[in-house]
Amino acid sequence: MSKKIGILTYFWGHNPGTFLQAYSMLKALQKRCPDYRVELINYIFRKPTFRLRKGFISPERLINDYRRFKAFTTLQAKCLPRSSDELNTVDYEMAADYIRKQDYEMIMVGADTVLEFLPRQRASGQVPIYWLPPDIKCKKVMLASVGAMRLDMVDKKYHAILSESVNAFDLVGVRDDNTYDFMKSLGLKDESKLELVPDPTISYEIDYGHIDRLLKKRRVKFDKPIVSVHLPVTVPLCYELVDHYQSRGYRAVISGLTARRRDCRFPTMSPFEWAGVHKYFALKITDRFHGTLFSLRNLAPVVSVDWEDRTITPGGVSKTYSLLRLFGLHETNHLNAAKASDLAETIRVADAAAENHDPQRIAQRMSELTSDFHAYMDKVAALLKG
Repeated sequence: MSKKIGILTYFWGHNPGTFLQAYSMLKALQKRCPDYRVELINYIFRKPTFRLRKGFISPERLINDYRRFKAFTTLQAKCLPRSSDELNTVDYEMAADYIRKQDYEMIMVGADTVLEFLPRQRASGQVPIYWLPPDIKCKKVMLASVGAMRLDMVDKKYHAILSESVNAFDLVGVRDDNTYDFMKSLGLKDESKLELVPDPTISYEIDYGHIDRLLKKRRVKFDKPIVSVHLPVTVPLCYELVDHYQSRGYRAVISGLTARRRDCRFPTMSPFEWAGVHKYFALKITDRFHGTLFSLRNLAPVVSVDWEDRTITPGGVSKTYSLLRLFGLHETNHLNAAKASDLAETIRVADAAAENHDPQRIAQRMSELTSDFHAYMDKVAALLKG
């Protein structure tokens, strides 16, 4: 039996960022550990199924949604090798027992906001299994996030469990400032293990052939500069921004499947196509972490909007805020919920972000952060040689 490394993360969601973070981590470990089988631990707590979306329904949208669902499922099966016998549960002990039986040499937790207690876990009174029990005897490392969760939001009866878990990790890589502070608040005994590390998608090498072939096939031509608005259409700001930028001569598109206006839609894309499409945007306004990151990867101007208070700490820190801070853009290219409710303020920030955009500086910083990610992954691989 070959030696194995397991990646414990979100991988089942039909979301390009979720897919690419799992895929990038997989490739980073495969490259460094060629003598090991690297696989996604086939644990989920929510079974992805095709569901009709609420709101406006049309035959065209229904067909496109189903095609996207099938395409994602097929791509996941093709590109993300998994352990056998899928387990779907929120039960901590059941999940831990399943992982023990896989007999891994190393487990990598993350990357994503896997450490956060989600409503399903809170309702069941369960700790997320991503806080691995100390008695799983293998090398344990992470590159993960708690999102905007703070220790005072977690029931005190779980504090000791979380502390024992994180202290049993060999390396504690975290993706954002809030998670860094969260780990320290747990009483991490050896803070030399704690490190702020860029998301693994920073190492993904974009192949622009994917998006260029799609646009050619769909006969999409860009006769106007494009503004991409990736916000929930239930937020009034979404369509208000579309109307504003269209009135100024831009082609404003909604990067989602729920747009009710034909002129706002954009071709449904695979994660590999989505990774490269950002190079065509004159500006992106998004509430997504990976939407922000891939805008920066493509050297496109971006404004990140935390439109829900739950995604941001009382101190104003969120995962997108922390990401922008790495590029020195957190004070200029970020909007919290209060400011985002003001259309004029959002437009002012977005216009300034586009006007002051410095692709050369972003490219230099991107290179430095990519090196930081690779350095961390080298430390991870070195644990197997010790």
